[in-house]
Amino acid sequence: MTELKETPPRLIENGRVVEWGFFRTPIRDLNLLDIRLPGLPKALNNFRLKEWQHYALIGGDFILTFFFIDAKYMSVSFCYFMDRNTGSFTEHHRNVPWRAARLSWDLFNGDCRFHARNYRMEFDNRLSEGRHLARIDIKGTRKKPGIRADIEMLEDLNRIQPLVSVVPIGENRPMYTHKAPVPVRGEITYGDRRIILDEKRDITLIDIQKTYYPFNTWWRWGACAGYDKRGRLISVNLVQNMTTVDDEMHNENCIWVDGRLSPLSAVRFDFDTRDIMKPWRVETTDGRCRLSMKPMGERKGYINLGILVDEYHQPFGPFSGTLVDSEGVSHEIDNFFGVTEHHRARF
Repeated sequence: MTELKETPPRLIENGRVVEWGFFRTPIRDLNLLDIRLPGLPKALNNFRLKEWQHYALIGGDFILTFFFIDAKYMSVSFCYFMDRNTGSFTEHHRNVPWRAARLSWDLFNGDCRFHARNYRMEFDNRLSEGRHLARIDIKGTRKKPGIRADIEMLEDLNRIQPLVSVVPIGENRPMYTHKAPVPVRGEITYGDRRIILDEKRDITLIDIQKTYYPFNTWWRWGACAGYDKRGRLISVNLVQNMTTVDDEMHNENCIWVDGRLSPLSAVRFDFDTRDIMKPWRVETTDGRCRLSMKPMGERKGYINLGILVDEYHQPFGPFSGTLVDSEGVSHEIDNFFGVTEHHRARF
């Protein structure tokens, strides 16, 4: 089983990654731009680094997902809302030139911004205060309701062990990620509907990443969360990607039970690439995670700029199955809402 390691004060020393693996606490000084990538001048490091913040807010009868990425050749953002009772779905997105997105290096006291016409998304990372703030202001159209939100995501490091992972996806080429399932409070306005969030019911899946992806890449992802009969927040994060090393030890796979993190082995996804809306099966090689997901809807995107291509599928729906934590305790998952993802990119 993957062990949680003590966190280094800096991620890069003398041009190389100090340590790979899962860490107990967030890394204060990521200093990723100090790396020496094989065959690449250091001046191009920033251009090759892909950075994003992704949040999936699972409400009592809806899902709100909001995201933006600085892919360096362009900035991309989307925000979608689905009513789980009616199936109604609204998505807003923007593809705009480089530098429209600004992402902070500092999760403890850093600000992130994405501004475009009639579309604003702002994240204030305040881990020093045990929270992240998100503000969304997207103007509606004749066919699409607007979305506004003022959200507080409660990542108390004394109660929740985040996934802090650094995975090698090439020689001295790191994939850094910070993930956590957290309670959430605040307010959302979707068209004429006003929603007051309840931190005892509503959950946000936080996904923050900074990675030196190779030019051609792919990944598959699954995550869900919910409360069990004892009132404990249970969640799982599962990723299969093009890592060049042993993904039994180097991965992003874990379970949370009431804030306690249990690492998992490698994961495998079974789904129909020709019909993404058919049920998915997701299992880890150690047998401690066996889940199925029935898609209710999908967010998808396709960008083709010739040499640069991005194909994105994000089905969402209820997960069911079994999780076994590091203590050997089994947890039944029954209709926990979440997302999966199938992504191929050349960027």
